[in-house]
Parts: sequence; C-alpha cells; structure tokens
Amino acid sequence: MECIRITKETLQWFEQLLEPPYPEQIARGEVYAAGAVADGTACGVLVFRLTDLLIDIEYIAVSDGYRRQGVGTAMLQFLCEHADKSVSPITCSFAASGKTDPLCLFFAEQENFTVNEEDGFICETAIAALGSIELPKVKSTLPAAPFFSLPESDRRIFWLNLKQAGRLYGDELKAEECVAPLCLCVQSRDGIKAAVFVQAAADDGLMLSFAWCAEGAQASLVYLFGELIAAIAETGKTGKLTVAAVTPESAALTEKLLPNHEITARFYTAVWDMITIGG
Repeated sequence: MECIRITKETLQWFEQLLEPPYPEQIARGEVYAAGAVADGTACGVLVFRLTDLLIDIEYIAVSDGYRRQGVGTAMLQFLCEHADKSVSPITCSFAASGKTDPLCLFFAEQENFTVNEEDGFICETAIAALGSIELPKVKSTLPAAPFFSLPESDRRIFWLNLKQAGRLYGDELKAEECVAPLCLCVQSRDGIKAAVFVQAAADDGLMLSFAWCAEGAQASLVYLFGELIAAIAETGKTGKLTVAAVTPESAALTEKLLPNHEITARFYTAVWDMITIGG
C-alpha cells in the first residue's frame, strides 16, 4: 500500500470515494487530500484544510473491501509525517453517537492521538410536532425576508463578517445547497440581525444547518424561528427536523424551542499529540 498527495492529475482516481463538494475544492486548492492505493486501486482518502494555526481533518473514507486493514492509519501517519516537518498540530472535530462509534474508536486506537468529548450536540424532532410548540410571544419591527432574495453584495458582507468574527466554521451556504424559501433573515439598515438556514435531509426531512443572531438580537432570532416553523408547515414535510449543531450558547434556546428533541450525536475532537515521528 502506498499513500500519496492527491493532485489535479491524480484526483480522478479518488473521485468515487469523495463526497461533494470536495472534488471541486481539491481541484481549486481550497482543501488538500491524501490518498491510499493498494493493488493498483484507490482505496482511501483523507481530506484536510490548512489554516494559519493547524491542520484540520474534514473527511476520511476507506473502500468497503479495504476496511480494518490499516488504510486509515496509513493515511493519518502519512499526514503526521508531513505535519511533523512543519510543526503543525493536527485536529479532527466530528459528531458521533458515542465513544463506541467507529470514528471515535479509530482515533482512540492511534498511538499519538487524544479524543475529547466537547460541549454541544446534534438533535432532531418530528416535523409534525412543530405545530404544537408554544414559542415566546415575540414581535419584530422588521419583517422576515428570504436570505437568498437579498442583493449579492449584502449576502457577501454577511458571510465575510461571520468569518472575520470566527463564527463560521466552514464554507458559506449557497442557494443550491439549501431549501431557499426556508432560509430567512431579519435585516436592518445596519445589516443582517438574525438568520436561519435550512437544507434538505433524508426521508422527507429537513436540517437546520445554521442559525445566528447579532449581539442583543435574540428576540429577532426567536421571531425567525416562529416564521420558520410556519413556513415548514406549508411544505407538507413529514420527516424529522435535525438541528445540525447545538452549541453551549444555544442549548437553552433549543430547550425552549424544541422541548421534545432527541439527541442523536455529540461532538468530539481528536488532537495529535505532536510526538516526533520515530522519536
């Protein structure tokens, strides 16, 4: 087995193992990837993002016929060898059902990685139950508006401000990735005060993938949730509403808005201890 860096020239060998939008991001140089080849077959990929401070692993996949054969460990070792030369720490943040989850076990088995449970979780509730939720009575002097109906310049400024404030942990959401009519915001002359973003999920479900409000604008966010619940009811969806990331700051609000939610996964972080390879 051999591990290599995936480039534009070798990307085609590994595309069947990659989920969108990683092939496009790798081709544009926005993220980087290592790949494993065994028996002349591409059998594993590891995608990571470089920041000024660390190497953040975003995605790991191994072909069915090559699992439990050390492919993931080999790719991780390959990455650590290169990170060791640049003295760059490696982390991987992920959601898992518990410490017996395969990804938790994978990192726990690595000699120089430590796995910690973080605050925060993923939860879901039945869409049919949303109509019975009693929201706080909140009025807004500004109406809710579809986010993707705003001028492109306003949308660009919104995402840029979130990135600069360290509140966006990934790429900005695009209209084609979302259920656009359910992506709502409250905007004043000073900019967007609150916003919610919804994507399609499996089994006729929906996912609340991102919600945000400016400091002091919690009432606007609660108002948006009320508008969102009403809009979801009009879709006729019958599956689950998944909340993609409940942070410690939003846990109390989630309890109020979704009192009957079920926690389906918690967040974990695996951190490389930066032990010198071979040392």
